[in-house]
Amino acid sequence: MKPVQKKPNTVRVLLMEDQVKVAELIRLHLQNRAFTVEIAKNGDEGLKMCHDGSHDVLIVDHKMPGRSGLDVIRELKSRGPLPPIIMLSGLGIDIVAVEALKLGVMDYVVKDAEAKFLQTLPVTITEGLKRHREQEEMRKASEEKSLWLTELQQRLSELGCLYGIEKLLEIEGE
Repeated sequence: MKPVQKKPNTVRVLLMEDQVKVAELIRLHLQNRAFTVEIAKNGDEGLKMCHDGSHDVLIVDHKMPGRSGLDVIRELKSRGPLPPIIMLSGLGIDIVAVEALKLGVMDYVVKDAEAKFLQTLPVTITEGLKRHREQEEMRKASEEKSLWLTELQQRLSELGCLYGIEKLLEIEGE
């Protein structure tokens, strides 16, 4: 599979889906809505394709040969920061959905037989990206706040030392 070049202002999606017809249906639907989509046929292939961090969103099927979607997400989490992840499943199993959300998945989408999920998928992707950006901004703001507090504590400590030195000099000067 040749690499897909990213068009300006497009969202690059990596879809990990083992059912070829379903993967192609999702790809066509998303590409008609200005998304760029690459397909991985299983979790191992998807993990290899994630090595460079060039995807804006990951869509991971729950049931794939070899590794489950949850296993793929666990492996990706061990590698470091992740883009937003949406889990797809042919089954609406609450236990799987809860586990996926605990792992940091932005959303859990059930693939229905009528393919109605395709209508919500672009919105789900867009909302996931928005939430991910907001979380990143909050994380950066929190880090910045922490740095400022550390610097403030250091300055207060320095002022306390200077005040103590000033008092000592006053006592010696008497």
